[in-house]
Amino acid sequence: MRRRLLRRPATAPDHLREWVEGLLCSMREHRLTVELIPSQDDDCALRGGMIRAIMDRNPEWYRELCARYPRESRRRANPRPDTVIDRKRIVQALRGLLGTGTRSSYAGDLLAAARELREQWAGAMEEAA
Repeated sequence: MRRRLLRRPATAPDHLREWVEGLLCSMREHRLTVELIPSQDDDCALRGGMIRAIMDRNPEWYRELCARYPRESRRRANPRPDTVIDRKRIVQALRGLLGTGTRSSYAGDLLAAARELREQWAGAMEEAA
């Protein structure tokens, strides 16, 4: 009988902790929100026609992560790819990276997103100087 090797729980290194906290805050503050608003087409609006409008979006890094993990089958009516990513699992993994650790398969992706965010910020600071 083969024994399964358990990975060590991943935690955020000290130099990335505040960036991982930033990712967690962005997940708390932003999520896809769509509302119905009256149509701009006068004929349609007079008949009570409504259109969907995006009021808030998921963070960009989260949208990029979701695009990297598409669902195998796509619904025909929906042209954008569905994802296997579950928002609450990402939040749990971020909390784990900041706490006692996580064995999430997305830990590496989340640390890479924090690293990329830090590098973008450093690049912007160099340009400003």
